[in-house]
Parts: sequence; C-alpha cells; structure tokens
Amino acid sequence: WESGFQFDKTGGSRGYTFGAPLLRFGITKRFELRLATDGVVGQRDGSDPIHRGMADSSVGFKYKFKEESKFLPSFSIIPAVSLPTGHPSFTSSKADPGIKFAVGKDLPLGFSASSNINYNSLSDGVGRYNQAAVTISIGHEITKRFAGYWEFYTFNCDERGSGRMTVFQTGLTTAIGENTQLDTSVGRRLTRVGPDWLVAFGWATRHPLGFTSWFKR
Repeated sequence: WESGFQFDKTGGSRGYTFGAPLLRFGITKRFELRLATDGVVGQRDGSDPIHRGMADSSVGFKYKFKEESKFLPSFSIIPAVSLPTGHPSFTSSKADPGIKFAVGKDLPLGFSASSNINYNSLSDGVGRYNQAAVTISIGHEITKRFAGYWEFYTFNCDERGSGRMTVFQTGLTTAIGENTQLDTSVGRRLTRVGPDWLVAFGWATRHPLGFTSWFKR
C-alpha cells in the first residue's frame, strides 16, 4: 500500500494531490495486480475559487520478465487502463490505456539505477492523443535506513499541445522497521513547461495477506 500528497506551483496556479493510493497485490513472485488513483485533486488559478474532486482510477498488473543479474538489469512491464471515475473537472471521461517498461540495476559503491519508459493513449474533449514519458533515477544508500535519490522525468506533452516538460526531482527515503518506508522530495522544471516547484511526501507499507499467512493464524 503506497500513498502520499504533493503540492505544486506553476505561475499563478497552485495545485495539490492528496491520498494518491496505489494498492499492489503480489500474486506470485513475478506477477502483481495494481489498483491506483491520484486521490483528491485540487487546483486554483490566481484568485479564482479552488476546484477540488476525485481523480480517475486505474487498474493494471506488473509482470517481471527477468530478475537482475551480475551484468544485466531487471525488466518488467506494467500495462494499465485509466478509468473515468473522477470528478467532472478531473476526468478524461473515457478509458485510457497505457503501458510502462521498467528496468533496474544495483551498481557499485552503494548506487542503484532505474528507468521507466511509458506510452499512454489519452483523451480529452477533442479526441485522443499519444503521450510518451521517460524517467531516469539514481539512488544511493546513505545508512542502513536512509537513502537519497536524484530523478529526471520528461513528457512529450502533459496536456494536448502543451509541449515537452522535463522536471528534476531529488529526495530522501527512510525505513521504519522492515515493512514501512517514508519519503520526501522537492522538484523543479527544467523546461519552459512544467511546475515552478513541487514538494511531495509519501509512505509505503507491506503486509503478508496471502493464503499461507492466513492459515498460520
């Protein structure tokens, strides 16, 4: 179970997302089901009243084709479909499919690297348009419980006709026990399009809900 919230500012516009839950069910060591939403979304332009409502939800799965080896990274795919369940101000009104290709690799000296390549078919009041996105992340273990990371992500268009957006983000994660992790991050756009700044906080926790754990009870 992952969740969190984010605040951002772009020009005279301010926005936030609260909740943003992602529920992941591990079915096998390689396969998991995924349910997600951005939670409650709020947007305010200048002195206008704030617009607030639930975002669309999505359903999908993740399949890990390959574990990482000495020289090669792990490789997974994550197909998903966004469903028009959100508030009228924050929904596309149609089902929007997408797929993500994910790779990751532990590196020497306590570093790790990961990357996602995403393709989405999005819809708006005009029709459909394609979105491509790439994320590159570098992480480094600081202590047994703390780690830092640096991340770049770029979209060919966040909205139709908006142009390319590239954001740099850096953050810190900390482990709470063996099954919970907290994280905080800050980010800023590197292109003309994108947030002037963003601040995010999140957490993730796991629990064994499989048949084996239930039988042990």
